Amino acid sequence: LKSSKIDFCSKIFWEAKQITLGPEFIFMDLQISELTPEFQSKFGLSFSSDGLIVLDPGRIASRLGLRRGDLLREVNRKPIDTIEDAISAISSIKSGGSITIIRSGRRVSLRFRL
Repeated sequence: LKSSKIDFCSKIFWEAKQITLGPEFIFMDLQISELTPEFQSKFGLSFSSDGLIVLDPGRIASRLGLRRGDLLREVNRKPIDTIEDAISAISSIKSGGSITIIRSGRRVSLRFRL
């Protein structure tokens, strides 16, 4: 019985919310995920990292400079800690703005105009 509880808990611990944005969003096809220890290890992030990991930037966001493995931290100066934060911030983009990411341990600001 103890073993099954441990297996169940570890599955929950390693699962993460992921989303691929649809055509109603400016960054259509952007695929992001909450951080898990698995992603932190895979992408070389510290375990104290905050933000969402970019799994696939999609066509539009990749043109703006977003890459697979980037850690999404802010959209138009709004902190991004959850999928819901990202949806809210991206939904509010009208004509341009900035995205703050962590890439290879460095903070990078990507500015864009649509």
